[in-house]
Amino acid sequence: MSVEEFNFYHEYLLNLLNHQETLDNEDFVPEVSHFVQLVKQDMETRKLVIKETNWYLIVESFPSIFKKLGQTQNVSSFYIRLLNAVLLYCRIIFCVKSINDIDQNTLDHLYDTPKRLISGFTILSNGHFKERTVERVIETLSMVTQLLPKYKLGKDIDVSLGLDIDQDVQTDVTEITQYLMYSIDYLTRNEKDDTMLMIFFNNIINKNDKFLQYALRENDFKDQVLEKYFLVKVLNENVYTGLTNRHKENINNEESLNKKELVSLQLLKKILTHESITPYFEGKLVNEANRSFDENYEILSLWSRISSTLLCNSAKFDTFQLTNIMIWVFMILENVSMSILKIFEKHTISSIDESYIDIELIPKTDKFYDILMNNLDVLSHLCQFQHCQKFVLHYKGIEKLGKLLGVLHTNCYRLSVHIDDKQGG
Repeated sequence: MSVEEFNFYHEYLLNLLNHQETLDNEDFVPEVSHFVQLVKQDMETRKLVIKETNWYLIVESFPSIFKKLGQTQNVSSFYIRLLNAVLLYCRIIFCVKSINDIDQNTLDHLYDTPKRLISGFTILSNGHFKERTVERVIETLSMVTQLLPKYKLGKDIDVSLGLDIDQDVQTDVTEITQYLMYSIDYLTRNEKDDTMLMIFFNNIINKNDKFLQYALRENDFKDQVLEKYFLVKVLNENVYTGLTNRHKENINNEESLNKKELVSLQLLKKILTHESITPYFEGKLVNEANRSFDENYEILSLWSRISSTLLCNSAKFDTFQLTNIMIWVFMILENVSMSILKIFEKHTISSIDESYIDIELIPKTDKFYDILMNNLDVLSHLCQFQHCQKFVLHYKGIEKLGKLLGVLHTNCYRLSVHIDDKQGG
């Protein structure tokens, strides 16, 4: 197929998309199916389409098309089928191995594609139409972001962190958060596979450091996306359970992981080594105003347990990553240690009755213990690196830990188990 034939086909699709009110049949199906099969079967054809044709005209039309559809109460099943076919076509042409030899103009169109898709979808107010197209949008976003080396936020392709707030970046992050929340809700309610959404989520965070920096300022992102979805549903209920049920030697073997597990762990490692995660953890330790002690420490306990599993089975870190991990691990250990010391400043085990211990102390100390032990595991594992040893010495970690252990030794019951005189059963 020639470039001219593909351009003509793209204009044909645009004409159909812009006249949904007159689309009352499926005469377009053979033509669309033919072109979908063409690009599906051959990598070189996909490269030709991406590099040489006007495919981007279709993507550029999505915001206006979705806005127009939002004002329409009844969208025909023919049109829904057409749009899903167009999204499938776009998803397939983005499945190329490399964009190294693509000209700057085409590259700019690729960088703008995720924003056009998300902007169009988020303004779509027709609920039925939205639910019928959400999966194709997720798939298309996952493929185009997989192809791109960076993720564009705001007006420029700048992925470096900065102190000043860029309102264009914040607007994009808020829009992405709303899109993620809708997609998560849809996939959860309908018990759909969320692997493609995880790929998209991973690509955003790993391909632009600004996303997490800005997203962690938003309560919706922290509560709905990061905690309830990623931490609880994906990591705790799915990935963590799968990893802990495996033989230890397979935990760090990428070949033993399925796609969702691998992507989830890549995303988790990026989050844990990002410099914006420390203020987030600090917020849990000081008890956010809208949450109780128990809620904050339950979340922090989950992060600690899952982080320990990943980090204690990893041996590849650069100095920047080690520094960022050590900052939040040390901060959590210091804060939890101080909380434990304060408990025993007010109460010594020998001077209070057992009912107070059961009702007041154990619920708190259990949470402290879980967080303390998992972060100590991470600290002990990372101290194989000289950089982390210097960090601990510089911030007087040995002295602080020694003080905590002394207080625990004084105030905790020691359990002795004698088995020599017991009969085996």
